Amino acid sequence: MKNIIKVIIGVLVIWLAIHFIYPYFLSDETKIRKIIAETSERTAGKDIFRFMKHFHDDYKDDSALSKGDIQGIALRIFKMYEKIEVTCDIKKIVIKGKKAHILLDLSVIVPTKKGDTDLIFIARETNAFNVKMKKKEKGWMFLESEKP
Repeated sequence: MKNIIKVIIGVLVIWLAIHFIYPYFLSDETKIRKIIAETSERTAGKDIFRFMKHFHDDYKDDSALSKGDIQGIALRIFKMYEKIEVTCDIKKIVIKGKKAHILLDLSVIVPTKKGDTDLIFIARETNAFNVKMKKKEKGWMFLESEKP
């Protein structure tokens, strides 16, 4: 019985180390890459809460959309389309202190049905974006985005 408890405690310690200590040893660039990948995955998975997790409350884009605006638009899109594909190609990351500038290509592919036909249209928009992130207490957060 004591051996089982030791094994359980050992597994728990290893799990805690992997989930809470390991991220502190990652570089800021690696953390940013992980956040962008996670945000893309959460968009494709239509997981609004994890999708918005890394948007700062003061977020604004070049169309003056706020974090709340983005969340509302995302919710409507998630309800309208059954499947969403997202690809994100990071071209460049420049980190200066607690600020980061990222240049990326973002593709969002949304298959839709038109009327009662079986024809599937692909609505595809590929955009280059300049994204600004800021390191906060919660980690790196999206602060601004704009088309170059």
